[in-house]
Amino acid sequence: MTAPSNASALHLYRNAMRFVCSKEFPFRYMQRKMKYNIRDLYDIYRDEKDEEKVKLLIERGYQDLETLKAWMFVEPNVIKKIFRGFGEPTIPLAELGKENRELEEENQQI
Repeated sequence: MTAPSNASALHLYRNAMRFVCSKEFPFRYMQRKMKYNIRDLYDIYRDEKDEEKVKLLIERGYQDLETLKAWMFVEPNVIKKIFRGFGEPTIPLAELGKENRELEEENQQI
């Protein structure tokens, strides 16, 4: 088995950056933070010497990238409901109270 090379780590880095900077990235308001995180993690582990750890980090990196890509197939209104409050405002404050009351009514009926 060959050791993971710097080229494979760089390949992961470039793929992640390309995706985060693309129009397909579903969380545009998180783009700057994601780019920062990708760069930071690459810099932290750039000089890692343990081949097994490097291999594991690269595998996890690709898994995380695939997870991010899977969000492209979730409907935008579902994403907004899941991440409400964690970025750009998606629901006017006046409607937020109305939506919470509707949810409470639904929970009481169950």
